[in-house]
Amino acid sequence: MTNRYVIGRDGVFATLWDRQDRRLVVENSTEEHCRRVRDILLAERAATVKAA
Repeated sequence: MTNRYVIGRDGVFATLWDRQDRRLVVENSTEEHCRRVRDILLAERAATVKAA
């Protein structure tokens, strides 16, 4: 699911939200950092699914 992780912005701060688990992953960070974390999480998930 590509829309699992959503980046939200509030002024200069960004957050990363996990829609599936309904949890905050990154709070009060830069959008760039949120993108990096999201990409890492998606890559780990893809590797897990591929290995299964």
